[in-house]
Amino acid sequence: MSEASEGIQHIGSQEELDKYLNESGDKLVVLMFYAHWCGPSLFIAPFYEELANENTDCVFLRLNTNKASELADSLGVSQIPTFYFYVKGAKLDQLIGANEHKLRDHFAKNKS
Repeated sequence: MSEASEGIQHIGSQEELDKYLNESGDKLVVLMFYAHWCGPSLFIAPFYEELANENTDCVFLRLNTNKASELADSLGVSQIPTFYFYVKGAKLDQLIGANEHKLRDHFAKNKS
């Protein structure tokens, strides 16, 4: 899994997260928490990239929990992969795990 993929921005600080949340307006922002050593994170990464490439009207972020563990902890992440869904700066939903169908369902529900 590369640090940056087309359509997905890598973040590592609260300031970067705040910037994307503040600048996204009404767009859905999806944040994936992952680690390179985590099998489920590696499994779901290509699907997450596909989702980002198919939905350029949304903002997709990725945070490496090994490099930003304090931020992940402060945001309440205890398992990876975890996905947070934001609109207008507010967290609406979250999903824990690497289930493609559930990720697509959560994405569709929060995008509408």
